Amino acid sequence: MAKTPSTIGKYRVLEQIATGGMGAVYTAEHPTLDRKVIIKKLTFRGDASVRERFRREARIMMDFRNDYIASVYDHFREGAYYHIVLEYVDGPSAEQLIAEQRYVPEEIALRICRDCCTALEYAHRRGVVHRDIKPSNILVSRTGQVKLVDFGIASVYGDEESILTREGMTLGTPCYMAPEQFRNTRNVDYRADIYSLGVSLYEMLTGKRPFTGGMSMEAVQRIQRGRYPRPRKVNPSVSRFAARFVRRLMQRKPKRRPQTVRTLIRRIDRRLERLIPGTAGVHSERVSAFVAGRWTPPPARSFVRRSARVLAFATVLAVAVGGGAAWYFGLHHELLSAREYGAMQLSVRIPREAYEDAEVPLAGAVYRNGTRVAEVPTADRPFRNDDERSTRRHVVMTARRLYLPAGDYRVKVRIGDQIHWNDIRIESRSVQRRREATRFARTLVVLARPFEPRELELEIVARDRRDGGRIDEPEIEHYSRGRWTSIDEVDELTSGRIHRFRVRAEGYRTREIEIDVPTYERTLFIDAALVPEEA
Repeated sequence: MAKTPSTIGKYRVLEQIATGGMGAVYTAEHPTLDRKVIIKKLTFRGDASVRERFRREARIMMDFRNDYIASVYDHFREGAYYHIVLEYVDGPSAEQLIAEQRYVPEEIALRICRDCCTALEYAHRRGVVHRDIKPSNILVSRTGQVKLVDFGIASVYGDEESILTREGMTLGTPCYMAPEQFRNTRNVDYRADIYSLGVSLYEMLTGKRPFTGGMSMEAVQRIQRGRYPRPRKVNPSVSRFAARFVRRLMQRKPKRRPQTVRTLIRRIDRRLERLIPGTAGVHSERVSAFVAGRWTPPPARSFVRRSARVLAFATVLAVAVGGGAAWYFGLHHELLSAREYGAMQLSVRIPREAYEDAEVPLAGAVYRNGTRVAEVPTADRPFRNDDERSTRRHVVMTARRLYLPAGDYRVKVRIGDQIHWNDIRIESRSVQRRREATRFARTLVVLARPFEPRELELEIVARDRRDGGRIDEPEIEHYSRGRWTSIDEVDELTSGRIHRFRVRAEGYRTREIEIDVPTYERTLFIDAALVPEEA
């Protein structure tokens, strides 16, 4: 066994923590900063592409400045070996947490996943695809910070990788790779990282990998077909939300996955806010408590466990508002005017991809003889998400019942930029109750069509922030494929993605603007306020 060196370059080696056929990993100490660092040493001398990939990792990460990505401090060659000096993270990897705890509690797993999304969002904006997301590359410090590491096989838009990734070549860790990554690693995009993150979350939630068997033909076929045990069958404590979330990330077809990690961040934040209000954007305290063994599960959301004072107050409140609530929900029609009035309920089926990618606005109105007679009381998302009626492909949003005089009506429903008109016959409640299909209400189901990305109409106006005066002829640039381009040279802007703009004018500070444009949008108007340089 090779002896551990006392120094590497200017760094004093503390200990060797890993070794393998490609190299070794050491902890070391910076000679003047009194800071602990990690040194990765490449000892493999065979393939020139391996050395080049090692250098590319250093090049990519030395340009990164993000709290959720381990920093690279140095890169050098000593003798025949190459070295990378990285930030030392005092804590275990997600893989070690799984091994120690059997599985990671859902709340903590979501918080770790959320921070990984923040790291990936930063990398993706700079045109970098990681291509090797897995629990061993997710580090968790004892202070609760999550760090993504190992960009050794990352791809960069605009980098041809001529000697690194040939057409049809496969790189990555098989059980975490997206189906398309087996066919051609070179051409995968950000959605491959989203898939691998879903596999990693699955493993954290269940303690098991969804796919085993390495690169065997059987294992690859299971990945290609999306055949794996559902999380709730492996670990019954996994919530329905987490199971659906993992399923969305692990869709075998890239177009069915969320198209940006910003979508994932929003969904996780909403879930965490429900679990523990006020902690959606603050993860380190809860994660550090888990790493230290001091974590306590979120309080159970139960309507049964109430104190006597709360129950008494609820009773008084129910008596006080009961009459008003009965009138608001139309219950007086059920009791007093069942022969004159009927009930209608609107359900809107939205493609799941569109629902998860953006807040699709819903609105409705009821017309009779060309005159608007009522608004459809659609509820704000996600409070009326009808999980029982939702399917794998569609999310069902349901409005509360609306009572109208029996007769014929037309219902206008707006879903994003789509408008649907539907004729409907509403019988009286005395008639509706006699039929099974209308016992609760006459249900109108409206199916939204898929929202396809479309060309955006763009208008950007620059104004002086002091007085709101319009600035003539500002310079506007768009960020794409790792570089800024004049907006006049951009062929087409499409919806369904994040756009970054830079607005500049002589005598003013440059303003960068980032807009997450939903798929159904077609017009984008930006009014940018610029700060004078002397301000």
